[in-house]
Amino acid sequence: DDSEAGIWQTRAAFREDGEYHFGITMTDAAGNEPAAVVYENGTVAGEHFIIDREKAGISIAFNPKASGKDGVYREARTAVLTVDEENFDPGRVTVSLQRTLDGKRAAAPIVSGWTAEGTKHTAVLRFIEDGDYSLAVSFTDLAGNVSHLQETVRFTIDRTAPEIAISGVRDHSANAGAVRPVIRFSDRNLSAESFRVQLFGANRKEIEAGGSTKLEDGVLVFTMPDMERLRENDDIYTLRAEVSDAAGNRTEKTIIFSVNRFGSVYALSDETERLNHEWRTEGAEIRLSEINVDQLRNIRVTVFRNNETVVLREGIDYTVDSDGGNGAWYRYFYTLSPDCFKDDAVYRVVFHSEDAAGNISENTMQSKGAEILFGVDRTAPVVALLNLESGKNYAENERTVLFSASDNLMLSSLLVYLDGAEEPFIRLDEEEIRHMLEESPTFQFDLKGGGREKRSVRIVASDRAGNSAEDLAEDFTLTSNIFVRLFNNRRLFYGLLGGFAAASSGVTVLLVLMRRRRKKGEKTSG
Repeated sequence: DDSEAGIWQTRAAFREDGEYHFGITMTDAAGNEPAAVVYENGTVAGEHFIIDREKAGISIAFNPKASGKDGVYREARTAVLTVDEENFDPGRVTVSLQRTLDGKRAAAPIVSGWTAEGTKHTAVLRFIEDGDYSLAVSFTDLAGNVSHLQETVRFTIDRTAPEIAISGVRDHSANAGAVRPVIRFSDRNLSAESFRVQLFGANRKEIEAGGSTKLEDGVLVFTMPDMERLRENDDIYTLRAEVSDAAGNRTEKTIIFSVNRFGSVYALSDETERLNHEWRTEGAEIRLSEINVDQLRNIRVTVFRNNETVVLREGIDYTVDSDGGNGAWYRYFYTLSPDCFKDDAVYRVVFHSEDAAGNISENTMQSKGAEILFGVDRTAPVVALLNLESGKNYAENERTVLFSASDNLMLSSLLVYLDGAEEPFIRLDEEEIRHMLEESPTFQFDLKGGGREKRSVRIVASDRAGNSAEDLAEDFTLTSNIFVRLFNNRRLFYGLLGGFAAASSGVTVLLVLMRRRRKKGEKTSG
């Protein structure tokens, strides 16, 4: 270039990124070389320099990549931070990392040391603790170029499973009163749709678990109403609650409890059902089952025999077997020996028990419908005609017949048969018998006679057990006609006939003799 005042200038432009080595040599006309080269401000700083106008590349790779809901992770995360820069200086990396827990600042992880592979420089961040994280990274290279992540990274680590607390009913409890389960779900990342409550009955199967929901300060409260006081609601219940948070952590809790407001349910065996409220001539084995939601205690079996009370002995007078538990109803099977009912009597059997819920049950309660009442009667009734006898003749055309009938326990029917008829002349049932005995200790009916036939009256008395007895009066007459009575009384009748015949014969002989005498007198006089 042209010079002015002995100053020579030239310009060199370095426009491409790269590493440059720059040197100046010069001699003047006299062959002198400069002792040093001085670079002024605004020029390259020395004989070696770098042109760098490109920003460094910054990236973050996370493991795991997939998240739960809304950027919430249930596992620890590892972030690998990479800065792609040839002219790298770790001191020029700025990592802005914040962690909060329950709204408060908490300790954040620290970036590991940097390692290099070519132009790529990496460091590791490990997110282990629960918390809400925000991460921003920037880098300024030696040339002053500033690089940033495209955006701040925000996510949540939630490795803590939700908690479930159930109140209002205790696990393995027996409940005769109110049952209002309250389920509390606690977690930092819950939603009103993140839980499920199921209710199962041993007999009722799955039941809709209705209730109200309230979410406040990380606690989700589900409140169930009290069960209606209905017999069909007595059951063994399994209450299962489960909840998942936004990270996918899941917790489940199950309790078992019973609702037992009505106590035991009784069932008679078929044979006992047939025996109940009946009368037998022999005792029978009594079999009954008792079913209860809960385990029984203070079991007592009592037999009332007429006016006598007998407390039966287990293992001697009766046996009891049981099963159930572990989520199933308890069942008790009673068997009473026939020897308990060997005497003639009216029997009433009472089963008494108490359950874990405090209910007292007896099969004789009206609500249970399992009363056992029956009679054993081996003794036949007693019946007697009081004013009729076989073979007698009664000089009257009508007679009020009296008879008595009784039983050691209870008469069920009285039948009066006349003259060998198949159909009864009088039929009295149990109620009619009872009513008549309240009026008089004997029975009576009017028997009309007047005919010449021999009569018969048969009285048949039966009790509830089917025992029967009878009394019979036969071959009697009931008439005021003397000839009929004489005719029906054969001995007297034939005796009278014989005497009459003898008297007639004597008269005949006398008449003959008298006639003969007359004839002789006539001959003599002639």
